[in-house]
Amino acid sequence: MRRPGGERTTPAVFALVTAVAVIVLGLVIGHRVTTDSAAEAQRVGRSQAQTLAETAIAPILAGRDLTAGLGDQQLRRLDELGEGLRSGGEFVQVKLWDSTGRVAWSDSAALIGRNFTIDEDLAVAFAGQPHAAVGRLDPAAPEHQGLNLLDQAVEVYQPLFDARHHVIAVVEIYRAYAPLLAAARRQAHGTDEVLAAGLGLLWLVQVALVGWARRRVRRYAGAARAAAEVDTLTGLASRSHFTVQVAALVAAGPVAVAVLDVDGLRRVNDALGTDAGDELLCRLGARLTGALLPGEALARLGGDEFGVAMVGLSEGDVVRRAVRLRSLLAADVDLGAVPVAVDVSIGVALSPQDGTDVARLLQCADTVVRTAKLRPEGVAVHDARSARMNPARLALASQLRHAIETGQLVLHVQPKASLPSGGVHAVEALVRWQHPERGLLPPGDFLEVAESTSLIGPLTAWVLAEALRVAAGWAAAGSPLTISVNLSARTLHDPALPDMVADQLAAAGVRPGLLRLEITETAVSSDPVAAVDVLCRLRALGVSLSLDDFGAGFTSLAQLRDLPLTELKVDRTIVGEAATRPADAAVLRALVGLGHDLGLLVVAEGVEDAATQDLLVSLHCDEMQGFHLARPMPAAELLPWLTARRVRQLQLQ
Repeated sequence: MRRPGGERTTPAVFALVTAVAVIVLGLVIGHRVTTDSAAEAQRVGRSQAQTLAETAIAPILAGRDLTAGLGDQQLRRLDELGEGLRSGGEFVQVKLWDSTGRVAWSDSAALIGRNFTIDEDLAVAFAGQPHAAVGRLDPAAPEHQGLNLLDQAVEVYQPLFDARHHVIAVVEIYRAYAPLLAAARRQAHGTDEVLAAGLGLLWLVQVALVGWARRRVRRYAGAARAAAEVDTLTGLASRSHFTVQVAALVAAGPVAVAVLDVDGLRRVNDALGTDAGDELLCRLGARLTGALLPGEALARLGGDEFGVAMVGLSEGDVVRRAVRLRSLLAADVDLGAVPVAVDVSIGVALSPQDGTDVARLLQCADTVVRTAKLRPEGVAVHDARSARMNPARLALASQLRHAIETGQLVLHVQPKASLPSGGVHAVEALVRWQHPERGLLPPGDFLEVAESTSLIGPLTAWVLAEALRVAAGWAAAGSPLTISVNLSARTLHDPALPDMVADQLAAAGVRPGLLRLEITETAVSSDPVAAVDVLCRLRALGVSLSLDDFGAGFTSLAQLRDLPLTELKVDRTIVGEAATRPADAAVLRALVGLGHDLGLLVVAEGVEDAATQDLLVSLHCDEMQGFHLARPMPAAELLPWLTARRVRQLQLQ
């Protein structure tokens, strides 16, 4: 049975099934009641026969053995008893047996004095055990002569005992079974009615409860569906409902999906409280709602991200509209008495160019948000021709996750030498992947995949833990060396990073001064305020901080002044040809001087020849790193390399 909508009528099915179950249960219980009534009738018949034998017949015998016969007075009293029993119509026949199988007395006079073979039932009774059974009487049996035959009777064999508890006789009594059964059934009849009423009531209650529960579940399910479609904070569509909306738009034609990432929300939460942060999101959501064009969809995707689906626009129009939305959100928001300005980075994916799957479009848009943060206009469109997450890269990401979990990564290090002495007191940690099929992979083959996915966190944690492990080993061997670990932009902006570093230092037993964390100009410039907050917390741990690739990015001198750095690493593009190009040498000289003026240690990376080393010494650069000193090597080979280098230096002296 189905409803017009195709749903099975669950309550009707349940009612039918439970009704059948209740009926079956009633039949089972009814059968049990019938069986119990029969047993009760037999029990009553046996009890009445026992009472008759012990209270009416036994006193007449007075404990005398019947083999000597009965006296006239005893026979007369027994006959009177028999007449009374027969007149009541309930006792069919009574016989008194002696131990020889002779009927000493019976209410059927024709049986008195006759001998019969002692059957099994009679033998059991003469052994002292009462016995009773219900059965049909055989009219052809001699002992049943003169009986008022009924369909069934309760036949009871009751032994009688003398003073020494010897069996002197057995009373055989036939009690009409039908009256006993009828009485037992009348007694159980009330129970049957109560039971039937109870089962019927139970069925009705079950059906009512199921109907009530189903209505409640439907209401709750409807409320849950409605709640799942709406973001409870802003009142905008939820991510799941946005996915449904965008799928419908994609099916109808070209769509642009934009992910709007609000920069600085955490700073608002820290400075003004989470309530102010929530209010900021609500106000920004209201601005976007007011700016929606017909046919567009808007949602809060979660955290500090909004999603907008645009229809009917060219790629150029999409970019211009995204810029307008960004300008709209950039206007100050008054939170109480405090005007708050936020920045927004917008990544855009286009359908069908980037695909028609909504999850894929959101992923593509989210991927280029990081690119948008580096652009003045704050907007970036995903390029399908150089998609970063093609199937091959997705497979590589899956393999990388497995590599991190199963120990396929290995740590290499590259030494750094102090100038002008040439002593090695520090190294840089460089991760490699021992791929089971492709061999040893350099970081360039997989770091971009890690940074564009959530794998950069586990990868950084592994490198940090392994670097501290080997540093602890070097210190224990009497060669304490500072080890540098690179941080990505995503890792740098993780507020949990300082706590993770502190835990790793404590676990490895390494003093913080032996750890140096390297950051890039790009990582800092994407969100300078958040970066400075994390860097200050790291510096408070006692960890030294280095700005890597300096001179190749866009760090302003004001930002450089505000960063809690201890080291400046000049990029190889400036160092590499400084010995042969005066312009590069001039830039290098200025950067070394700038670093020293700021109180920083200056390291030149990419040193590949002696001429460059000599130039760095003349410029008073503090350290150098590059192939001229040593190529990256497995961490286990560093101490033997140091020993061999010292031997060579001694030989040259």
